Amino acid sequence: MPYFNSFRKQDYVFSKDLTKRVTNISLYTAIFSKIADNISFYTFYNAAPDQRLDSISQDLYGTTDFYWTIPILNKDIINTWRDLPKSTNQMTQFLSRKYPGTALLIRDDQDLISKFTIGETIRYNGTDIGTLTNKYPTRGYIQIDSVDSSVIPTNTEFVAEGKTSLDTVVVSGSAPAYKAPANHFDTNGNSVPFYGGTPVTIEEQEFDQNENRSRIKVIRNEHITDVVKQFEREMNRRRLV
Repeated sequence: MPYFNSFRKQDYVFSKDLTKRVTNISLYTAIFSKIADNISFYTFYNAAPDQRLDSISQDLYGTTDFYWTIPILNKDIINTWRDLPKSTNQMTQFLSRKYPGTALLIRDDQDLISKFTIGETIRYNGTDIGTLTNKYPTRGYIQIDSVDSSVIPTNTEFVAEGKTSLDTVVVSGSAPAYKAPANHFDTNGNSVPFYGGTPVTIEEQEFDQNENRSRIKVIRNEHITDVVKQFEREMNRRRLV
């Protein structure tokens, strides 16, 4: 039985003149919560990059019909595009959208305290290079929405200036925003300001998280049919209440 067929239909009033028959997805049973706590019912599956839920179901159970059991057992899977493991190419596309713009990394003898105003234009050598979207004093960079990244020097230090505030800072390099530092750590693994440690980039952290997403909880093959039938029986019972 298709998953949403298990839910009750009811009339929903959208407005005075509009009433529609819709699926009441708020009706739910505790069956899967109990299974999630009972290790005898589930095991773990290593999903491949870009693998879809229906493909995982096919691989495990020989049918795509049980794809819906996977996000129910894994509360972190809400948006399949965001929450399932991606290939390197897909991750790059995802990160460029999640963290748009360019990071201007400041020299380690500089600081950003009380400098620049969010939303002001940032200039280099009299040319507008972007709008300041954020600043990270402890991470050692400012983030801009680039007007033209080709005019930003890549292999030499330069002075970035706020067009409105006239504040300045020496920039040591630039990178896509998702390649900017997320944290800096000292030799003992303690988080420290940018001038006292080794950076770990946003990209590195996101790729670590992406790898962790490959391990997902699934119902054991020998239990899947009984569990689904139990779920359907319970949902049918509640539909009649």
